[in-house]
Amino acid sequence: MECKPRYTLQYYCTRKVFSMMLTGAEPKMSSPYRILFIGLVLSALAMSAGNGFPQSSPADYRSELDAARAEVVETDSLTIKSLDLGEARPRVNHFSAVVVKKTANILTLAVDLRAEPCLWFLNVQRTFPFLIWPHGEMTIDASYEFVRLGDDSTLRVRFFFPEVKAGGATDFLPPFFGKTYHLGRQNPAADVNKLFARHDTRHFHIYGARISPAAQEMEAIGNEREAVYEKISRLLGVEYPGPIILALYSDPENQAA
Repeated sequence: MECKPRYTLQYYCTRKVFSMMLTGAEPKMSSPYRILFIGLVLSALAMSAGNGFPQSSPADYRSELDAARAEVVETDSLTIKSLDLGEARPRVNHFSAVVVKKTANILTLAVDLRAEPCLWFLNVQRTFPFLIWPHGEMTIDASYEFVRLGDDSTLRVRFFFPEVKAGGATDFLPPFFGKTYHLGRQNPAADVNKLFARHDTRHFHIYGARISPAAQEMEAIGNEREAVYEKISRLLGVEYPGPIILALYSDPENQAA
């Protein structure tokens, strides 16, 4: 199962504010619209806090691979351990985990893998179901794909028990495990770094396609965006909780590449 990319609420709110303010004029909103817009931004900030599961702290990709191998997930019916995230390279990667069944019944386990390459490149999400047999140990195998790999690329791993209803419809119940691994940090296989120049400011990670004019003006663009950020922050009375990723492409065709 694959999912098309969906831009986040944070992206839409940020894009909307930038489009209003890059002219240098203060946006004028009536009170009801201002309250609604602030509500959207606050909702976006809340959404960025995580999915309710403990998350790995950003580190280099090797430590993330080691952390996955050390994972032990316990439920009443099974144990999942030794998550192997493969080589963490661009394109298709192998995923495996060891499942130990504790009970005498057969059950269905699903693993959901979402690879997010960053910079609004295509996210690839796949879900794999497995029949787990009674009182035994087995290795489940799946795959995930990074269309590109950059510093901020992540892999989200989730496990859940799908429920098949009458008529064959599948109900995807809430996951009992979910974690995001940062697989682009200090990864020599990252190809985004070859395609984009990067400039960091206090609030932004700015990427400019090396073949675009923007790559030669990164510092100036960063200063301009920081000035806009200060206006947004004062207007809404909030601070964005992490760095904002800004990608500057040479043309629309390269944005989708």
